[in-house]
Amino acid sequence: MKRFAFIAAAMALIAIPVMLFATQAFAVSEGQINGGNVNYKIKNLTQNTAYTNPASANACDELEYTALLYNPGPSALNDVTVVATLPIAVATSNTSTMTASSENADPTSTSFSATLNLSSAQSVSYVNGTAQLLNSSTGLIENLPDGITQGGVNIGDLGPSVTEFVQFEVQVSCPKPAPQPVYTCNALNVTEPATKQIQADVQYTAENGATFKDVTYNFGDGSTPLTTTNTSTSYTYAQYGTYNVTAVVAFDVNGNTETATGPTCAKTVSFVAPTTPTQLVNTGPGDVIGLFGAVTVAGAVLHRLFSRRFAHRSVK
Repeated sequence: MKRFAFIAAAMALIAIPVMLFATQAFAVSEGQINGGNVNYKIKNLTQNTAYTNPASANACDELEYTALLYNPGPSALNDVTVVATLPIAVATSNTSTMTASSENADPTSTSFSATLNLSSAQSVSYVNGTAQLLNSSTGLIENLPDGITQGGVNIGDLGPSVTEFVQFEVQVSCPKPAPQPVYTCNALNVTEPATKQIQADVQYTAENGATFKDVTYNFGDGSTPLTTTNTSTSYTYAQYGTYNVTAVVAFDVNGNTETATGPTCAKTVSFVAPTTPTQLVNTGPGDVIGLFGAVTVAGAVLHRLFSRRFAHRSVK
C-alpha cells in the first residue's frame, strides 16, 4: 500500500512539468509582435540627428517616425494592421502611440510610444505620401497609404523571426511671423483761409503695434517748430513771403520712438503783400467844364493879340 502511494506521488511530480510545458507551448503557439518603446523612435531630419526616444525639435523641423515590428514566432502573423496617433494640440511636448495588431497574434495587439519635446509650443502633422514599409535592411518593401495616422494601414503578413519597419514623416508647425509695424506720414494738407494764415492737417498710418505719438510742424519762417498731439493746427505768418511747411510724425513702436516724414508731408505756401492803387485825375463833368472855359479864355486872349498886331501893320 505504501509503495503504491509513493509511485502515485512520483507520477504526480512528473506530471506538473509536463503540464507547465504544455501550457507554455500553447501560449507561444501563435506569433507575436515585440513591444517596448525602444522599438519606436524619431529622427530629426532637419537637424540630421540619430533615431532617439524621446527626441527634440524646433518649430518648422521635419521628422521621421519609425517603428520596428518583429515576430519571434513560432507562427506567422496575418494581416497586420498598423496605426499611429499624432496629437493635434499645440504643446511643447507630445507623444505618439504606434499600435500593431493581428487577429492571430498573442496578444492580438501591441503598442509602443515615442515622445517629441519641442523648443516652443507647436503642433505636428503627418506629411502625406511618406508612409513606407521597409525590410530588416531598411530596403523599401512598399509605399503605404496615408491612412496610417487615421484608421491604420494593412502591411500584410509578418512571418516568424521576421523584422520589418514602418516609417512616416511629420512636420512641426511653422508659426507665422509677427507682422512688421507700419508707420508713415501720408499727407500734409495746407489751406489758406486768410491773409498770412494757414490751416495744416496731417494724415498718417499706424498699424501692427505702432501708435501715433505726436506731430511736429515746421512753418519754414525761422520760428520754433510746433510739436503737438493734434493732427490739425493753424498758424499766422508775421511777414509776407514764400515758406516751406513740413510735418514730422512721431510714433511709439515697441517701446521706441520712431518718426516718419516725406515729400507728401511738405507743402509750399506764398503770401504777397497787396499793392496800393495809383491816384487817377478826376475827370468828372465839373473839371471838363473848367478845362473848356480855360481853353476858351486863352483862345480869346490870343485872338485879341493877333488882331492888334495885324491892325498896327496895316496903318503903316
